[in-house]
Amino acid sequence: MMMIPTFSLLKPDDKCKDFYKAFYKQYSLIQINDIIMNELLDSLGDEERKGLIDNLDLDGFEMQRNAVYSIGMGVRDPNLQESSHEERGLDITLFRDLNNLKIDPLKWYLQANEFMQLYAVCEQTIKNFLLSCDFDMRNFKENKMMIQLFDILREKNIVDDYINMISQRTNEILTKENEVKFVWKYYTEIRNVYVHAGGRITKRFKNEMGKVLRNYAHQISCIMNSKSMIMELEIFCDDEENDEEFFNNPIGNIINCKSQQINFFRNYIIIIIESLNNALSKKKL
Repeated sequence: MMMIPTFSLLKPDDKCKDFYKAFYKQYSLIQINDIIMNELLDSLGDEERKGLIDNLDLDGFEMQRNAVYSIGMGVRDPNLQESSHEERGLDITLFRDLNNLKIDPLKWYLQANEFMQLYAVCEQTIKNFLLSCDFDMRNFKENKMMIQLFDILREKNIVDDYINMISQRTNEILTKENEVKFVWKYYTEIRNVYVHAGGRITKRFKNEMGKVLRNYAHQISCIMNSKSMIMELEIFCDDEENDEEFFNNPIGNIINCKSQQINFFRNYIIIIIESLNNALSKKKL
């Protein structure tokens, strides 16, 4: 079932398309990195985890360090000396704010990092496919990517096969073209918060997400009313997370893409890419 954690991919064979072979390698690297980072995090004690954030101080660190090293090597670089007195650093208040909200900053960071990489590899894979179809990439837009993909698939007369494969693989959670489009649109808005606003929710995000939720209200209802979706939410969501809709317009000032939502998205990209490869291979295009 779709919400059960799925991390591995179907191994490519000689019939696989080039875009899928590239996706397999890129996705594997992301998951291996994620496994290693989570193993390292789990190996830390509570005090060690807390200390990583409490002792984080990056104001002017790099330039001050480089200035000291240059003096130690007998090199007096005027630019480094001047930069060491400038107001430089990184904004780490987000992690302090997460602590105040009782959200584990380290877990939040790993989940945000995995999500952004998953989004990027999915986007690049679909771009590679569109390029192979002579699509004019000057017209490409992230939030319209699924619309543009389905336009190409419609030209190839394989939309029905593609949707049928997705429906079977998601245990009939996603059964319609617009449901597949909605999921990408929803997660694109979340991605924009991470990339363009450093994880902090903006007024623009709330407005855009509100439009997405209104425009796709019927699709959301169909997904959430799926027997498979209901069962898996009951199994894999704790009581606190059951109190709110799975797809929502977050309240507060920091985006918090929970593990269940990331799991859903991870399964989503695996299924849409594998199904795309299978649908194309089936038609021998």
